[in-house]
Formats: sequence, C-alpha cells, structure tokens
Amino acid sequence: MLIRIILIVVFFTSLDAIAQITEVKTRNDEGGTIAFYEKNRELSSNGMWLTKYIDNNIKGTVFLYENWTNTMTIFTKDKKSFKLPNSNYDALKDDFASKISKDSIFIFNKLNIEYVKIREKIFKKYNYKNKEVFFNVLYDGKEIRFFKRYKVIVKEGSFNPMTQKKTTEDFYKLKEDYFINKGNKIFKIALKRKAILEIIGKEAKAIRKYAKEHKLSFKKEKDLIEILKYMEKTY
Repeated sequence: MLIRIILIVVFFTSLDAIAQITEVKTRNDEGGTIAFYEKNRELSSNGMWLTKYIDNNIKGTVFLYENWTNTMTIFTKDKKSFKLPNSNYDALKDDFASKISKDSIFIFNKLNIEYVKIREKIFKKYNYKNKEVFFNVLYDGKEIRFFKRYKVIVKEGSFNPMTQKKTTEDFYKLKEDYFINKGNKIFKIALKRKAILEIIGKEAKAIRKYAKEHKLSFKKEKDLIEILKYMEKTY
C-alpha cells in the first residue's frame, strides 16, 4: 500500500512539472515525444492526434520536408509558444504537424497560430481570396512583402481506355507559387520582370534601372529581395 501511494505522488509531481514546459526537451525519438504529449495538457488543447493521416494509395508525400528531423516553434495568438521536435508542414492541408509515433501525428490548431518557424523558414497567415492561408515570408517590409506558397496537389496516374485500368499510380506533386503583398492586396506573380514591375507601379522605371546596374535578376528569389529592399529604402 505504501509503495502504491509513493508511485501516485511521484506520477502527479512529474506530470505537473512537465506540463509547465512549452519547449519539448525529450529524446528526439517517437517514444520520448509520446511521453511529453501525453502529459502536456496545454499543448493537447491546441490540436489533435490523428492515427489515419496518410493516404497510402497515393504515391509520394504531402509534406514539405523529406524527413521529420525538424524543430518547429509555433507562436500563438494568445502570446504563447511551443517548440516541437519531429515536425513538418503539410502542404496539402496547410497544417503544421509533429510525428508522435510511426502511425500517429499531432496536428496543431491553425486557427490559434500567429506564425511558425520551422528550420530557416517563417510562415505567417494571411487572408487570400477570402481564406486564411500560410505563406512562407521571404521578405517582410513595411509597405511591401514577398511570399512563397507551397501547395501539394494530387496528379492522376495514366489511364488505359482499352482495359479501363490505371497504368500508373496517382501521385502528390509539390508546387511553389510566388506572391507580392502590397497595401491590402496579395498578388500572385510569376518571377518575371514585367509582371513584378506592373505591381511596383510608378517607380518601375527607376527600379528596372537599379536592377540592371547591379546585375540583379527578377527571376531569382535572392535578387528580388534585394530589389524590394532598395525600393523601400529609396522611395
């Protein structure tokens, strides 16, 4: 009986201590992660566990990164933050996930997310076409912003009309689209000089000259960021 009482006291003491930690400090393996999530009540209230998440009938992956050896920090609207291991971004459902076991994934409630940092990327939520979506912020200026959006789509496999059967599997394909946020509008763009200068507007001639003089290409992310920085600094 005494041993049982001691075990109960130790369990609840440990539970209370871990529940106060928002940074996951476990082994970077599935067993350690499960132990944390089972005890962290605050984190649990900000998402859900899914056991049947992957459609094995479709070839490829919905996730941005090939592996799950990524640390992710989620900053919420109520000024809290959670640092999670074994993380990834679902580019099909626009969700942020942490793998807690071989077949189970924890999905963070995106309604409460302000922004997310995963590896070197920052994702922020903006309203685009009357829908809240996450953009990878490449440049965050005062008047203009430059975004990339990752989107996975399902491509149908080849179909043989003679046999009425598919000859190849359906597969996931990752798309990357670029956007400029100017004022209250978000414009989808191609990384082409003409398309970008049209959005820039009245300063287009001067910006084009600057890009030419400094050998900057509108087709390259890094160069376009430098062009936008110059534009905000000068005009």
